Amino acid sequence: MVRDGKPTYPVWLRVAPFLLSASFYLSLFLSILAPVPLVWVNLTAGRGWAFLATLTNGAVIWLVLGPSGLSSYSVLSLSAAWAISEAARLMWGKRKGAQARLFGVLWAGVLAVVLAGALGLLYSAWSDHVSPAAQVQRAMAWVGQQM
Repeated sequence: MVRDGKPTYPVWLRVAPFLLSASFYLSLFLSILAPVPLVWVNLTAGRGWAFLATLTNGAVIWLVLGPSGLSSYSVLSLSAAWAISEAARLMWGKRKGAQARLFGVLWAGVLAVVLAGALGLLYSAWSDHVSPAAQVQRAMAWVGQQM
């Protein structure tokens, strides 16, 4: 249905991204699809609604999995969703050349993952009452044990 030149969606389709991303992430099998609802709401409704959907999905993950689950959800799903959304906005812009679009897409993804990882590291170090450097050493020791 189109109203005033803009497509309108049913109520259930407008509400779905507010819980669907968390549901996908919690299912483990569908966790690869967790960014898709957030990207959809970002591109169709705007950044404000996407931020609200991000908060509600984050709250669900935090209630179910706790702070460490929220940290991994932020790194694996939220950073990807926001990077893809912003990259799509850059690519649909008319003022940028192809190389600038590709460069923007790559850096948006890199910066989102690095920022989410750094915030996860800081929170993990804070919750374990150690320094971030000690937390990195513990993580590297764990990786060494796994190999």
